[in-house]
Amino acid sequence: MFGSSSKNKEKTRQFIAVTQASEAAASKLLKENVSSFNPAALAALFDKYKDPEEDAILLEGTEALCADLEVDPTDVATLVLAYHLKCENMCEFSRKGWLAGWTELQCDNLPAMKAAVARMRDELNDPDSAKKIYLFTFNFAKQSNQKTLSLESAIAFWDLLLAGKYTHLDLWKQFLEETHGKSITKDTWALFWDFVETAKDDFSNHDDDGAWPLLIDNFVVYAREKLGLAPAANDDDEVEQSLQQVAGLYQAWRQHLANPAMPEQDLRRHANDVRDILRNIAADLDELDETINILFGLARPPPAPFPSLSQVVQANPARFKLDRPQIEERKQFVADSRRIVEDMRTNINNPAAARMGGQQGVRDNLFGGQGKKKVDKFGRTEDEYKVSNQRFVEREQEQQQLLMDQQDQQIEEVAVTVGNLREIARVMGDELDDQTRLLGEVETQVDTTQNRLQDGMKRMQDFIRANSDTKQQWCIAILIVVLVILLILVLSF
Repeated sequence: MFGSSSKNKEKTRQFIAVTQASEAAASKLLKENVSSFNPAALAALFDKYKDPEEDAILLEGTEALCADLEVDPTDVATLVLAYHLKCENMCEFSRKGWLAGWTELQCDNLPAMKAAVARMRDELNDPDSAKKIYLFTFNFAKQSNQKTLSLESAIAFWDLLLAGKYTHLDLWKQFLEETHGKSITKDTWALFWDFVETAKDDFSNHDDDGAWPLLIDNFVVYAREKLGLAPAANDDDEVEQSLQQVAGLYQAWRQHLANPAMPEQDLRRHANDVRDILRNIAADLDELDETINILFGLARPPPAPFPSLSQVVQANPARFKLDRPQIEERKQFVADSRRIVEDMRTNINNPAAARMGGQQGVRDNLFGGQGKKKVDKFGRTEDEYKVSNQRFVEREQEQQQLLMDQQDQQIEEVAVTVGNLREIARVMGDELDDQTRLLGEVETQVDTTQNRLQDGMKRMQDFIRANSDTKQQWCIAILIVVLVILLILVLSF
């Protein structure tokens, strides 16, 4: 048994050291594979191709690996290899994914890897494996910081994975480039595989009410028009049946509403049932309106790049053997149905008004019933209320105009004040310039005076040094004494 010898334990230890897997996982993987597998050799191969600064195989390493495996980087086999090695981004193999993937494939050397890659194209012939690889491609191909896949990348990978497998692939790409022009969501990417697997070439089994993204439903309409196929049956009858159903529930709710003994809880339950059906009918009407716009607008070129199909004008109904009156009839049906739905929704959301017969019932109740001159309890007619309301509106408008005039005047006064402040600022700027000039002149004079003082001090020091001899000092002293004596003699006479 595996694990009974020290050699197998050593292999388990090496595998754990290389892959950082748990002991149980390492033992399981090694038990399931031949004993000749060498994890250290696999790790050495990773180190051969990995980037010098990062612990991952990046663009240059991927190119070198593909060259050694003798496979084109753009070959679909490279995509399958990325799936097995659990790549999260294009041209980037992590150490963990490399070791785990090649271990599962039992490849620890280039010849074994080359043989495995050569067999990988066959995996796309298996429906389960092909779908797993297709779903993996979305996250692999998109930018790591984005939630959607760019249209350019999506088309490239659809070409890689679905070329020769889907009859209308070129028409699908043309539809996206002409009418969509935006990135592809993960939901659309995933469900397009199911659509390709189930849709017939003439789209006769396509369910417009199925859980398909709107983009796929619009493609079916587009493809039918381009291929000259009959459009799908419209939803008029279905919506009309739903309206009849909800009308019965709505009338039952009105009856319950008029019954004071009806518990409030039951009344709310009936109202919620009606709301749910109204919500579904509103969604059906939106889809019907969208379909009408799509069916009759494809013949005219779009006015702007990549518009939505609902924005294309109705231009060529004859291609579907439908005349203008039929188009207008369907549009009128949608408009009428919307009004019915809105009236029911308004009353459901306002039971008090519904008890009086709806919004019109509220008005009739306010003015004392129907008649040529409806008078309320204060003796005023509806016309008098209208006149009064009109006068009130006019007074309010005059007041608003007066306020606007006052605001305009205040704005003018503010503008004058701003102008005065600007002039004051200009004068202050000129004064500051003059003061700066005067300060410069004073600084110059101070420097000149300082230089003169330094010269005077230097001369004084030279004089003091010149008269520092002792003999000269005695002579000066004797002369001073003689001078004093002469002054005394002069003053005594």
